[in-house]
Amino acid sequence: HEEELCPRRPVACSNCGDSIPWEEQEEHALNECSVICGICYNIVPIVDYEELTVECMEEVSLCDQCSLVIQLDKLPFSKDSLCYRDTLDQQMAYHKDAMCS
Repeated sequence: HEEELCPRRPVACSNCGDSIPWEEQEEHALNECSVICGICYNIVPIVDYEELTVECMEEVSLCDQCSLVIQLDKLPFSKDSLCYRDTLDQQMAYHKDAMCS
């Protein structure tokens, strides 16, 4: 009964991994669930995650050698990349080595 039918049985949230009662999954997702943004590493409510990701992708970095502005959402990266920040760091390093005068 408890493992399959009980509305109070504990389940893991598919977003954050927290253990919550089965019957509270929707409430948890709307009001309590938080995840770490893969771009800025801030902890954000899951309901705001998509909007925050768009904002983070618009972030820019300034080259400290030539002052060129590099915008994160203009960089080529794989959807399989675990960390957009790593991609920005790699792109900045490439820029400094190959393109910066």
